[in-house]
Amino acid sequence: MYQKRHNTPTIWPIARKGTAYVITPRSSSPEAIPVLIVLREILGIVGTRKEAKRALHNKLVEVNGKVVFDENLGLALFDTLGLPQAKKWYRIIINEQKKFDVKEISQKEADEKIAKIVNKSVIKGNKIQIHLQDGRNYLSTIACSTNDSVLVDLKNKKIVSCVSFKEKSKALVIKGKHIGEEGSILSIDQNSKKIVFVEGKSKQQVEIPLQNIMILP
Repeated sequence: MYQKRHNTPTIWPIARKGTAYVITPRSSSPEAIPVLIVLREILGIVGTRKEAKRALHNKLVEVNGKVVFDENLGLALFDTLGLPQAKKWYRIIINEQKKFDVKEISQKEADEKIAKIVNKSVIKGNKIQIHLQDGRNYLSTIACSTNDSVLVDLKNKKIVSCVSFKEKSKALVIKGKHIGEEGSILSIDQNSKKIVFVEGKSKQQVEIPLQNIMILP
């Protein structure tokens, strides 16, 4: 599937001018970025879609520890992309230009990721299911609440710990004009669903909608 280039998320690091259409990511996350674009535009290890498809066909690419074959597969914030043959692993991040980028990490780091809880539900057997912002769902007995973040063990497909959403917590802006900025939470107004966020470098206080914030370890 394709979409018009000018309709792609501004967080994608692609030229706004060029071919009329680009591929659409296969993901439940609306701003996920396709594997093809990560391999071609960000890492620069393939020059064409054909080369990317060949690398995927030869089982050279992993996403969150699993071999993938679909160049349309979408990667969300903090997902991991591995190139085991080259002994290289990367995490999807947001850079200072407010674009998706990658950070090289160790193989051990690639076995886990942090994700925000957007909802919780009770399913059959009175079990608690945790719904994450990247579209994934997990059963868990760990005490946590909506807007907290959790550390996910990708290898064993389970939640291993919770990072609470509270004042003085370290946080990252994941949407809006301040996207990519890190800082700490000064105060929380549950009525307006906004928080006062103190930017790390500038120490500037800005008001951020609750849904635009993700807690970091």
